[in-house]
Amino acid sequence: MENREIRRGSAYLLHWYGVPRLAGNEPEQLSPSWEKVRRAAENARSWLDSIYLLECGKGTTAETLASQLREFRETMDKRDVMIVIDDCERLGAGDQPLEGRLPLVSEQLQSLAKDTNAALFAVWPDLRENGEVTPQIWAERALGADVVIVMEEDLERTNKLTEPNQALTLNVVKNRGGERGKLAFDFQPAFSRFAEVAAR
Repeated sequence: MENREIRRGSAYLLHWYGVPRLAGNEPEQLSPSWEKVRRAAENARSWLDSIYLLECGKGTTAETLASQLREFRETMDKRDVMIVIDDCERLGAGDQPLEGRLPLVSEQLQSLAKDTNAALFAVWPDLRENGEVTPQIWAERALGADVVIVMEEDLERTNKLTEPNQALTLNVVKNRGGERGKLAFDFQPAFSRFAEVAAR
Protein backbone atom coordinates (compact mmCIF):
# COMPACT_ATOMS: atom_id res chain seq x y z
CA MET A 1 0.00 0.00 0.00
CA GLU A 2 1.15 3.57 -0.56
CA ASN A 3 3.06 5.51 2.09
CA ARG A 4 0.43 8.25 2.14
CA GLU A 5 -2.13 5.70 3.35
CA ILE A 6 0.22 4.64 6.14
CA ARG A 7 0.75 8.29 7.12
CA ARG A 8 -3.00 8.86 7.02
CA GLY A 9 -3.54 5.95 9.38
CA SER A 10 -0.65 6.84 11.69
CA ALA A 11 -2.78 9.15 13.87
CA TYR A 12 -5.10 6.25 14.62
CA LEU A 13 -2.14 3.97 15.29
CA LEU A 14 -0.60 6.52 17.67
CA HIS A 15 -3.91 6.76 19.54
CA TRP A 16 -3.74 2.99 19.91
CA TYR A 17 -0.51 3.54 21.88
CA GLY A 18 -1.96 6.27 24.10
CA VAL A 19 -1.36 9.44 22.04
CA PRO A 20 -4.51 11.62 21.73
CA ARG A 21 -6.38 10.98 18.50
CA LEU A 22 -6.56 13.75 15.90
CA ALA A 23 -9.93 14.70 14.45
CA GLY A 24 -10.84 13.00 11.18
CA ASN A 25 -8.90 9.78 11.79
CA GLU A 26 -11.61 7.45 13.01
CA PRO A 27 -11.11 3.76 12.15
CA GLU A 28 -14.07 3.77 9.76
CA GLN A 29 -12.43 6.61 7.77
CA LEU A 30 -9.25 4.64 7.15
CA SER A 31 -8.54 2.91 3.88
CA PRO A 32 -9.52 -0.79 3.88
CA SER A 33 -5.88 -1.55 3.07
CA TRP A 34 -4.93 -0.24 6.52
CA GLU A 35 -5.89 -3.68 7.82
CA LYS A 36 -3.04 -5.07 5.67
CA VAL A 37 -0.58 -2.83 7.54
CA ARG A 38 -1.93 -3.96 10.91
CA ARG A 39 -1.62 -7.63 9.92
CA ALA A 40 1.87 -7.13 8.46
CA ALA A 41 3.03 -5.44 11.69
CA GLU A 42 1.58 -8.29 13.76
CA ASN A 43 3.31 -10.92 11.57
CA ALA A 44 6.63 -9.05 11.74
CA ARG A 45 6.56 -8.50 15.51
CA SER A 46 8.95 -11.39 16.25
CA TRP A 47 11.80 -9.91 14.20
CA LEU A 48 10.86 -6.23 14.60
CA ASP A 49 11.34 -6.64 18.35
CA SER A 50 15.01 -7.49 17.63
CA ILE A 51 15.72 -4.36 15.56
CA TYR A 52 16.72 -1.06 17.13
CA LEU A 53 17.19 2.20 15.22
CA LEU A 54 19.38 4.91 16.73
CA GLU A 55 19.98 8.30 15.20
CA CYS A 56 23.12 10.20 16.07
CA GLY A 57 22.30 13.76 17.10
CA LYS A 58 24.69 16.67 17.39
CA GLY A 59 25.66 15.76 20.95
CA THR A 60 26.09 12.03 20.34
CA THR A 61 29.54 10.63 21.01
CA ALA A 62 30.94 7.12 20.83
CA GLU A 63 30.74 7.02 24.66
CA THR A 64 27.04 8.01 24.84
CA LEU A 65 26.28 5.53 22.07
CA ALA A 66 28.12 2.77 23.92
CA SER A 67 26.09 3.55 27.05
CA GLN A 68 22.82 3.30 25.07
CA LEU A 69 23.85 0.00 23.51
CA ARG A 70 24.77 -1.48 26.87
CA GLU A 71 21.34 -0.47 28.23
CA PHE A 72 19.65 -2.11 25.23
CA ARG A 73 21.71 -5.24 25.69
CA GLU A 74 20.65 -5.60 29.35
CA THR A 75 16.98 -5.73 28.32
CA MET A 76 17.40 -8.06 25.32
CA ASP A 77 17.69 -11.41 27.09
CA LYS A 78 20.74 -12.49 25.04
CA ARG A 79 18.65 -12.87 21.87
CA ASP A 80 20.01 -11.99 18.44
CA VAL A 81 19.81 -8.26 17.88
CA MET A 82 20.35 -5.92 14.94
CA ILE A 83 21.10 -2.27 15.66
CA VAL A 84 20.98 0.36 12.90
CA ILE A 85 22.80 3.62 13.61
CA ASP A 86 21.91 6.49 11.30
CA ASP A 87 24.01 9.63 10.71
CA CYS A 88 27.22 8.00 12.01
CA GLU A 89 29.29 10.82 10.55
CA ARG A 90 28.20 12.93 13.55
CA LEU A 91 30.26 10.71 15.86
CA GLY A 92 33.52 12.13 14.51
CA ALA A 93 35.12 15.46 15.34
CA GLY A 94 33.14 18.28 13.70
CA ASP A 95 36.29 20.03 12.51
CA GLN A 96 37.34 17.01 10.42
CA PRO A 97 36.11 16.29 6.88
CA LEU A 98 33.84 13.24 6.54
CA GLU A 99 36.59 11.19 4.91
CA GLY A 100 38.88 11.90 7.87
CA ARG A 101 36.29 10.80 10.44
CA LEU A 102 35.42 7.51 8.79
CA PRO A 103 38.43 5.33 9.82
CA LEU A 104 38.19 6.23 13.52
CA VAL A 105 34.39 5.99 13.70
CA SER A 106 34.32 2.62 11.90
CA GLU A 107 36.87 1.23 14.37
CA GLN A 108 34.90 2.55 17.35
CA LEU A 109 31.67 1.04 16.05
CA GLN A 110 33.30 -2.29 15.23
CA SER A 111 34.57 -2.43 18.80
CA LEU A 112 31.06 -1.60 20.09
CA ALA A 113 29.57 -4.40 17.97
CA LYS A 114 31.97 -6.90 19.56
CA ASP A 115 31.37 -5.59 23.10
CA THR A 116 27.58 -5.81 22.76
CA ASN A 117 27.59 -8.98 20.63
CA ALA A 118 25.11 -7.39 18.20
CA ALA A 119 24.90 -6.95 14.45
CA LEU A 120 25.56 -3.24 14.08
CA PHE A 121 24.75 -1.44 10.81
CA ALA A 122 26.29 2.03 10.52
CA VAL A 123 24.75 4.38 7.92
CA TRP A 124 27.10 6.98 6.42
CA PRO A 125 26.57 9.56 3.63
CA ASP A 126 28.25 9.36 0.22
CA LEU A 127 32.01 9.49 -0.13
CA ARG A 128 32.79 11.15 -3.42
CA GLU A 129 36.05 11.37 -5.29
CA ASN A 130 36.24 13.86 -8.17
CA GLY A 131 32.44 14.02 -8.16
CA GLU A 132 32.09 10.26 -8.72
CA VAL A 133 31.00 7.66 -6.18
CA THR A 134 33.50 4.83 -6.17
CA PRO A 135 32.30 1.96 -3.95
CA GLN A 136 35.78 0.49 -3.49
CA ILE A 137 36.91 3.65 -1.65
CA TRP A 138 34.71 2.58 1.27
CA ALA A 139 36.57 -0.69 1.75
CA GLU A 140 39.86 1.19 1.79
CA ARG A 141 38.74 3.86 4.27
CA ALA A 142 36.45 1.91 6.63
CA LEU A 143 39.27 -0.36 7.78
CA GLY A 144 37.63 -1.34 11.07
CA ALA A 145 34.39 -2.58 9.48
CA ASP A 146 33.80 -6.31 8.96
CA VAL A 147 31.40 -5.73 6.07
CA VAL A 148 31.03 -2.70 3.78
CA ILE A 149 27.97 -2.38 1.55
CA VAL A 150 27.58 0.63 -0.75
CA MET A 151 24.30 1.57 -2.40
CA GLU A 152 24.41 3.50 -5.66
CA GLU A 153 21.90 4.45 -8.32
CA ASP A 154 22.15 2.70 -11.68
CA LEU A 155 21.34 5.67 -13.93
CA GLU A 156 21.17 3.60 -17.10
CA ARG A 157 18.51 1.30 -15.67
CA THR A 158 16.72 4.16 -13.86
CA ASN A 159 16.17 5.89 -17.20
CA LYS A 160 14.19 2.82 -18.35
CA LEU A 161 11.86 2.92 -15.33
CA THR A 162 8.75 5.02 -14.77
CA GLU A 163 9.41 8.05 -12.54
CA PRO A 164 9.93 8.30 -9.60
CA ASN A 165 11.11 4.66 -9.45
CA GLN A 166 14.87 4.08 -9.27
CA ALA A 167 17.27 1.28 -10.13
CA LEU A 168 19.79 0.67 -7.35
CA THR A 169 22.82 -1.55 -6.91
CA LEU A 170 24.12 -2.82 -3.58
CA ASN A 171 27.86 -3.34 -3.82
CA VAL A 172 29.34 -5.67 -1.19
CA VAL A 173 32.87 -4.28 -1.40
CA LYS A 174 34.22 -5.83 1.80
CA ASN A 175 33.16 -9.00 3.59
CA ARG A 176 35.57 -10.63 6.01
CA GLY A 177 35.18 -14.37 5.71
CA GLY A 178 32.52 -14.10 3.00
CA GLU A 179 31.85 -13.29 -0.62
CA ARG A 180 31.82 -9.90 -2.31
CA GLY A 181 29.51 -9.04 -5.15
CA LYS A 182 26.54 -6.97 -6.34
CA LEU A 183 22.77 -7.11 -5.92
CA ALA A 184 20.41 -5.17 -8.17
CA PHE A 185 17.09 -3.72 -6.98
CA ASP A 186 14.23 -1.64 -8.33
CA PHE A 187 13.04 0.87 -5.72
CA GLN A 188 9.46 2.16 -5.63
CA PRO A 189 9.44 5.24 -3.35
CA ALA A 190 5.62 5.38 -3.10
CA PHE A 191 5.61 1.96 -1.41
CA SER A 192 9.16 2.06 0.13
CA ARG A 193 9.57 -1.24 -1.72
CA PHE A 194 12.83 -2.81 -2.93
CA ALA A 195 12.40 -5.61 -5.47
CA GLU A 196 15.48 -7.67 -6.31
CA VAL A 197 16.12 -8.05 -10.04
CA ALA A 198 18.64 -10.09 -12.01
CA ALA A 199 21.99 -8.27 -12.12
CA ARG A 200 22.88 -6.92 -15.52
